Amino acid sequence: MNKNIRNRGMLIVATTLLGIGAVIANSDSLVLATPEAKMHLDEGINAIQSGDTETAMTHLKAADELLSAGEAKMHLDEGINALQSGDTETAMTHVKAAQSALTG
Repeated sequence: MNKNIRNRGMLIVATTLLGIGAVIANSDSLVLATPEAKMHLDEGINAIQSGDTETAMTHLKAADELLSAGEAKMHLDEGINALQSGDTETAMTHVKAAQSALTG
């Protein structure tokens, strides 16, 4: 009986650790998906669509400051670089990919 309880306890601990590991492995999108970063991405997209690259850049840089790592930040950085080069089409592609990475 005692051995049975110990085995169940070890199983629970192992399952919990695996679950925590899975959350950490996927945390770059989930943890960083702050409402403020998403709002800045949305506003940046709206500004690009309306042709206001200055406002777009302001919002994209604000979102960039809120993100620390991961796929969303990589796409956002590429979008900022494209916008700085005047390539609004590529900027929009990357910013939408960043938005998608945040919302999962």
